[in-house]
Parts: sequence; structure tokens; C-alpha cells
Amino acid sequence: MSGVGWVVPALADTGTPGASGELICKSDPKLVVCKVVFSTTGGFVSWADATIEEAPALARPVWSYAKFKRDGVHEPNLRFGLIPKTPGKGTLAVRVRAEVCPTEGSLCIAYNRLLKATVIIK
Repeated sequence: MSGVGWVVPALADTGTPGASGELICKSDPKLVVCKVVFSTTGGFVSWADATIEEAPALARPVWSYAKFKRDGVHEPNLRFGLIPKTPGKGTLAVRVRAEVCPTEGSLCIAYNRLLKATVIIK
């Protein structure tokens, strides 16, 4: 596996009906960028936020909180940056909270999951 490119998530969560989230990371020698990717069926994410709960010892978080509020134009975009310290492999754990609403009706579902991804620094 090369040091550059999006890494397959260590955990993909499907606990909320109609919604799932993945945490994926891309690294290079100067920066690791991780993002939460949402998938919904028959609905949309009205708001979301995420906080790093555990960072690998081999990288230091640049920012540890991200938020999103639906504006009708942008898809949910929760990103985190880490500065690599040493080569290796570790786990990043992020607590993601969101509200997933159907396109028809008003019954929204709360999404609250701990997502994890493997961070690889070469």
C-alpha cells in the first residue's frame, strides 16, 4: 500500500436506518487529511459535527472538531488534519453526531457513532 491515497476505513457504521458513515484518511509526508463520508437513502443530513476522541501517537491533530449545517448546496463535509510525527500505523477514532431527515415528512433520526480509520504514515 502506498503512502498516498484514501485508505479503506477500519470501521464503516450502518447503525442508523437510512444512514451510514465512514471515516477515511489520506496521508502524505507533511499532512494527513481525514474526512467523514455520509451515505443516506431517501433523505439528507441536516447538520453534523465530529470530534476526535483518539488520535494515533504517530500524528498530532491540527484541529479536532468539525461541523456542518445544511445550506441546500453543499454535501456534509467533516474534515480533520493531522501532522505526521513518525512513520507507522495507528487508529484515529472520531465521534460523529448528525441529524438525518427524510426528503418527505419531518421525522428526523439522530445519528451518533464512533467511527475509526487506520492512519498509515510512510
